[in-house]
Amino acid sequence: MSFADKAKKAMDQAKDKAAEMADQHGDKVGRAVDKAGDAVDRKTKGKYAGHVDKAQSAAKDATGKLAAGRREPGDPATPDHPMR
Repeated sequence: MSFADKAKKAMDQAKDKAAEMADQHGDKVGRAVDKAGDAVDRKTKGKYAGHVDKAQSAAKDATGKLAAGRREPGDPATPDHPMR
């Protein structure tokens, strides 16, 4: 097995594990993203609230899409029903 094949296999395994973790703990990730965004808003006195909200949404969407690869269409936290 070549180095490239081993690297691809390792990346596939890492992606599968990340998807599994996102599926199992997506709700915790969403709460952590909200908590972090709220802390940034407090520290910056809301100066960057729009940017923070956009980053929070992107992080939740990415987690939802990663987890969606392990779910059936229509289940919660899929692209049809993003995690919010």
